[in-house]
Amino acid sequence: MRNTIILVTALFLIFLSACKTTGEDAVNITTKIPSQEPSEVEVQSPAPTSQKNETVETSEPVKETEPVNVAHGKTTTDEPRNNLPQVPGVAKEMQKAQFWMNLSKNGDEIILSKEEIRRYNDINFNKLPFLTDPEKFPQSVSGRKVLQHIKELSTPPQSVRYDESGKKYQEADYDALRENLNLSNIPELIKVKYGITVKRTLMRTWPANKEAYDNPKNMRNDLFTETAVYPAEPVAVYHTSEDGKWYFAHIYNYMAWIPASDVALCSWNKIEEFLSNKEKLVITGAFIHTPVSQDKRVSGLQLDMGVALPLKSDNNGSYTVSFPAADGMWNLEYLDVMITATDSVQRGYLDYTTGNVLKQAFKFLGETYGWGGMNNARDCSSFILDIYRTFGIKLPRNTGQQEQVEGAISLRGKSRQDRLDIIDGLRPGSVLYMPGHAMMYLGKWQNRHYIIHDVATVYEKTGDGSLKPVVLYQVAVTPLDVCTSKGIEYLMALTGVVSIGSK
Repeated sequence: MRNTIILVTALFLIFLSACKTTGEDAVNITTKIPSQEPSEVEVQSPAPTSQKNETVETSEPVKETEPVNVAHGKTTTDEPRNNLPQVPGVAKEMQKAQFWMNLSKNGDEIILSKEEIRRYNDINFNKLPFLTDPEKFPQSVSGRKVLQHIKELSTPPQSVRYDESGKKYQEADYDALRENLNLSNIPELIKVKYGITVKRTLMRTWPANKEAYDNPKNMRNDLFTETAVYPAEPVAVYHTSEDGKWYFAHIYNYMAWIPASDVALCSWNKIEEFLSNKEKLVITGAFIHTPVSQDKRVSGLQLDMGVALPLKSDNNGSYTVSFPAADGMWNLEYLDVMITATDSVQRGYLDYTTGNVLKQAFKFLGETYGWGGMNNARDCSSFILDIYRTFGIKLPRNTGQQEQVEGAISLRGKSRQDRLDIIDGLRPGSVLYMPGHAMMYLGKWQNRHYIIHDVATVYEKTGDGSLKPVVLYQVAVTPLDVCTSKGIEYLMALTGVVSIGSK
């Protein structure tokens, strides 16, 4: 018994040491400064290029942790996960979706119909240069513009970076990365190739699996990771790396380097056929996995919230979907995959209601923060993105871009009272933005506003005015009156709000 107590105490001290941080919350996630690194480069045709603009600064080594795994066919519900952190001002019952649903009005009322959502997506596709409707992927693009996109994305940072072994990047290392860009083989006019992703993968800054960190003692956030891409995502391929292992490719809201092995090539007709499929099975849980199979191409694959697969048949207690896979020549074929019928999947998209938005958000409660999609998880903006995907709503990838969608309200220059008045009128499930961070509004309880967000660290002001860090690194419920590491109250740091479908 004495040995057990000693062991538990030692593990607790190790945990406290690992959690020390002096950096920004992913909330006050530091936006990449253009003079240091390219950030959210606004471009026109053929597609936008943007780098991750959510930076979490930490000073101590932090061991990466995998998100809580779930059994096949099951995911988390609105019940909170075990071992959730103690956040000041957040009671246990507040960590359930039902608490906030009980406070909201008209929670079951449909905000936008399926047709209205389609029109909403069209508005954003037409007005935002960093979104491209996959149905309108080009047949050819200017080689000069693709060259420009690559140079804007794949450029060495001015600040120091360390690789996965802790070795400082030298100019020779960047020269080797540049060589694989294969820039000399970009023609004047590029004939676009098309494909569909066959698994969860990562888009990267360079055509390589080399990692980059700003601190060799903290390898939590690989800064060469751009974004996660999920299975069954249409892709336009513009260029191939020197070694043939990477595509410079475009999904509807991002453009970067993607592993060629994770894309099955196909004709444009196949893309049109895929997009026109009306019968879809939508993942509504945080994530599930495909069944273990002898065919390794479709065995045990993670399917995240919002993934929509062509539905082939609705069986008794299960669904059969057509799952995209690559044949021996890396061309597209479809394999029949059976998905168990649970509350983690649904035929078609969810109805867009306040109650459903809150339920979806709380399915991620306690999930580990994942920079750009690392750890098979998500960061603050993809947390928002994935929730709204389950309703068929297509949002931009990064926070500064999401803040520009139809229905956005700017808070820049607003007084404290003006901000409070606007937030008081928000529908729960609306999204709040500050530079580099996105969070979902939950409601007001006992005269305090609350949010749920994927966050690293928030700060609480003590009686003497000093800041006390609350280390989270996960999806958590917090009051809105917490502070950034600079002591700015979130309310006053907000730059905009988005309430999709509000009149």
